[in-house]
Parts: sequence; C-alpha cells; structure tokens
Amino acid sequence: RLSFDPTPSRQKWTDGEILDMESWLEFKKEETKANNYQFVSASKPVDVTTATDGQKVALELVDEWLQTPTQNREPFRMAVYGFGGTGKSYLVKAILQILHEHNVRTANLDPQKARKAAPTGIAGVNIEGQTLHRVLKLPTDNQKWLKAPLNGERLANLQLDWDKSNWLIIDEISMVGSKMWGW
Repeated sequence: RLSFDPTPSRQKWTDGEILDMESWLEFKKEETKANNYQFVSASKPVDVTTATDGQKVALELVDEWLQTPTQNREPFRMAVYGFGGTGKSYLVKAILQILHEHNVRTANLDPQKARKAAPTGIAGVNIEGQTLHRVLKLPTDNQKWLKAPLNGERLANLQLDWDKSNWLIIDEISMVGSKMWGW
C-alpha cells in the first residue's frame, strides 16, 4: 500500500501561494493554448550549424519546399526516425526555427503555422507542444474510441482549429499506438 504525507511539501508554500496556484494553473493552460495557435515563433534559437549531415538534409528539404511557389507545392511529408539521443527533438526545433525565419523573410505573406504534438504530455512539453489527443481532439477513454465518431460539432471545432495551422509536427511518433493511428 502506498502512502503519501503532504505535510513536508505543504510547508514549502504560504497559504497565499497555495490559494494562488489555481489561478496560476489556469493562466498556464491559457498561455499554452494561445502559444499552440500562434505563428511559429523562435523562442529558443537553435544553432543549425551544429546539425549532423542527416539533419542538414532534412532542413534543406524543408527550406527547398518553402522556396517553392505556393501554387506548385505538394503536401510536405517527412518522417524522421532514430534511436534515443540522435537529435530528433533538436531537428523538430530547427524546423520550427526555419518556419519562423520564413515567416519573417516573407513578412507573413505565406504564413507557416505549426501545431506541435506528441503522444505524451512530457514529450509535448519538450517541444513546447501538446498531446496528440488535445491537438486532434481524440477521445481518451477506451470506451469512446468506437462510440465517438468525428462529426458534427467536434468535426467543426477541429476544422476551425486546423484552419489556423498548416503544419503538424509530431515528436516521439514511435510511441503512437495502432489504435490512435486507426482512429
């Protein structure tokens, strides 16, 4: 049986700070929501000169696609796989930086807006994104997988959300299960 005594942790904060936590959490939720619907930003610059040869190829492909006139563009799809520690999350951040630089260079005449997602909350935080469930409005209860068709108001809300974005960047895609792919 697991027992937890909150007393030592509770003593770290004053009563006022504890009462403030709920409003701080609400603020952080709204801030995260706003950040995921905005243009791509370069909040933490990435030094692309340190990219590996493989990462440089991927970055060049993104840049080449952005240079293509919009009327000639095919949908851009790329999958990046590798063992842990090979720089996949670094590459995601570098791609986001390239999109931001493109927006600045074109004065947002061809705005590139990205939604960043991952299968878990921790992985989502690592790329300043959200979970796939939140971004794609996927049900989280196993019973609802079959009972919750994507139609009506849920579909309209998803389309409205995606009207603001034209890139979906998924980190830690190897953690996405077959049930989620099939939904």
